[in-house]
Amino acid sequence: MKFVNTKESEYERRLRDIRENPENHVHTDLNDLHRCCMVATGDGKQALDMSLLQAHSDYGAVGYNGGTACDVLDGPCSCGACHKLEEDRNGLTPLGKKMRKKLLEKRK
Repeated sequence: MKFVNTKESEYERRLRDIRENPENHVHTDLNDLHRCCMVATGDGKQALDMSLLQAHSDYGAVGYNGGTACDVLDGPCSCGACHKLEEDRNGLTPLGKKMRKKLLEKRK
């Protein structure tokens, strides 16, 4: 008889959630994005998981700047720019436009 471990790891669960629910992973700034990508190292510490960081760009890009995916709507971004949520910029994806509108309404 062969036993199969069917328990999903925290990493696998989070990666699946980024893929299936990208709207839940649109982060307003870099600090929020990094918090989402922290994983336990097993020795009681945490580390930034670069594959989770990349998954945000792959599955939940909020825009493109010069062909590079943007992963935040406000502040320093992986594209190299520093975005302002208030700026109405070109290059936002449909997800980015939807989330920008939602976040602006929340700020009012």
